Amino acid sequence: MKTRKNHIPIFTSVTNENLPYLMVTLKSVSEHLGDDWVADVRVLTAGLAVYNMRKLRHAHIDNVEITVIDVNSKVEDYRADFEERLGYFLKEESFYPFFIADVYTRLARALYIECGTLVRDSIEKLYHVDLGCGFIGGLKRTDGIDASFDTYRSTWVGVNPNVYIDTSVMLMNFSAFRKYRIGSRFARLLMGYNFDTVSAASDYMNFLCKGHVSVLNDVWQRDDGSEGIVSFSPYRRPWHYVNEPYADEFWDTARRTPFYDDVRNAYFEFNDEKKAKEERALEEILLRAEKLSKSPDGFYHVLGENYLIE
Repeated sequence: MKTRKNHIPIFTSVTNENLPYLMVTLKSVSEHLGDDWVADVRVLTAGLAVYNMRKLRHAHIDNVEITVIDVNSKVEDYRADFEERLGYFLKEESFYPFFIADVYTRLARALYIECGTLVRDSIEKLYHVDLGCGFIGGLKRTDGIDASFDTYRSTWVGVNPNVYIDTSVMLMNFSAFRKYRIGSRFARLLMGYNFDTVSAASDYMNFLCKGHVSVLNDVWQRDDGSEGIVSFSPYRRPWHYVNEPYADEFWDTARRTPFYDDVRNAYFEFNDEKKAKEERALEEILLRAEKLSKSPDGFYHVLGENYLIE
């Protein structure tokens, strides 16, 4: 007799470019998942190539069930506004989490995990964190590059940088998102104000959920004190920079997927010219963050407390 397994709803998004890194993430989820659990992964995509769609639908990973969902019709109304906010390090799919709760009305909570994340502990541990009445829980980045944005987050976004989380890994309270209409609030902000930002998706999410965010760094630790989940900096990803922390573990996991050659090819294609371009883009972002930090036209200064949820 088959044992009934418990399902953990996980959402992610994928493009033709980052599909190989999604496979690394899902492999790492699978290898740390308890025997009684299944990761029910809904992959959000818009415009995935037919051959990649076929590869994704035929991918087999133990204890992971994959459903591919085309979101083109859901985001078409906002696409022009998305494009205004997209920079070198930000892609359209970063905005998808704002709308998930309104589409999946039967789910009370779910995880959102971006492609390339390395899971090093059982994901059900994160899924079962008690958020109370909180809207989202996630991890605060602690690397040197991220700390450079602390003043910007405090003065422009209006969020204490100590409780500003990285939205590439989130436990999301869908019930609260629907109750307080986070999706429609985001749409009104984007279309009505369209604030300049250096990381639009994270800035909007942290602002809209201000006062209802749980930082889970201490909760999400392994017994040896190391990180249970690693969300790599968008500026120093391990498939481009092999000397980053946990990069060896990322590559070891990649070798156990059928997409290893794709990851390896992407590494060799990211040549010195592309690295220099990425470095210049980061310098420009840091300069813009510094400039915005000195401006009175940011989220909090313009909107004040009235827009926030008590």
